[in-house]
Amino acid sequence: MPHEARLIIQVARGGAVARQFERDRPDADIAIDTRPADANGRIEPTDAGQVVLSVPSPETLSREPDTVRRVIDAADRTSRAVILRVVGDG
Repeated sequence: MPHEARLIIQVARGGAVARQFERDRPDADIAIDTRPADANGRIEPTDAGQVVLSVPSPETLSREPDTVRRVIDAADRTSRAVILRVVGDG
């Protein structure tokens, strides 16, 4: 049976966050889903899954660590993957 990620992080393809994840690969339980972005660097709405946290920029991840941590920890309490979206890239 193939291994499935418990947390999926959606980021703008080619953006700063995607490049950071290329340099510092996350744990095997985390998948990075690079999405097409519009001219303003914002990713398009998701076509599958249930989004549980959507943040306006990468800085939100460091400004609101408790919120992010709760969402990520939710992956351990559900049988479905958790999707975290970084809507904008700066």
